[in-house]
Amino acid sequence: MRALGFLAGSSGLAARRLLIRLGVTLGVLGVLFAGANVAAERLAEDRLAALAQDSFDLRARPEVALDAFPILVRIFAGDLPAVSLRASGIRAQGLTLRSVAIELQGIRFPGGILGLLSNPERARVIVARGRASAEVGEKDLNRFLAGKKVGASVRLLDGRAVLRARRVVGGRSRVIEATGRIRLGRGAIFFDAEKVTVDGRAPPASWRAEARRAASFRVDLPKLPGGLRVQRLEILRGAIRLSATVRDYEMRLRPPAAKPGSKPGSKPSSRG
Repeated sequence: MRALGFLAGSSGLAARRLLIRLGVTLGVLGVLFAGANVAAERLAEDRLAALAQDSFDLRARPEVALDAFPILVRIFAGDLPAVSLRASGIRAQGLTLRSVAIELQGIRFPGGILGLLSNPERARVIVARGRASAEVGEKDLNRFLAGKKVGASVRLLDGRAVLRARRVVGGRSRVIEATGRIRLGRGAIFFDAEKVTVDGRAPPASWRAEARRAASFRVDLPKLPGGLRVQRLEILRGAIRLSATVRDYEMRLRPPAAKPGSKPGSKPSSRG
């Protein structure tokens, strides 16, 4: 009986030791997996930032955030569900974008994510869909309008704008203030004057139509980074927000011999 008890005790002790060793082993493997996942995610973010910088013509590398945990699994799957890009201080043909946000979804790697990590110069990234938005501050918009010889300044309020300019109305140069909307149409922005004052007063009935025409303007609008065509414009307090849709976009690194201003990414299709 004592021998049987001894054997049972020894067996239980061995089992406990085995469980402890197994737990320690799994814990070490978990730590190693988590560390490898963090390292792979950082490397993937760095590679995607370089691709995005070239494809979207950004002056500096954007901040990149991946929705891909655990990324080691995605490496074998060959795709990512979502990628977010953030950049600031971007210039687009004379227009300064104080912030740019690009949300990409359905990202595929025809050569595999391992190709992106090991040989980014040859990597291709296909984006199924996404959305890009950029904000332009009031001061930057006025600098842009000055460069286009509009000869007016605007204040941006929620949903509307106030324009101030000197125009010829009623045969004389006068100060015009107009409240109206900035809208988007055919690659340009329009200011449609609604309520107008001339030299601080409501104009006579015979001048009203002339004053509204004098206060209105049209200016061609640059495309967003990467050649994306602006499809929506919103007026915020102190800024305007420009938005575009991304469809079937290809990101690649710009070849070393590429000329400045060339577009390494394929032209995206978008819905108006």
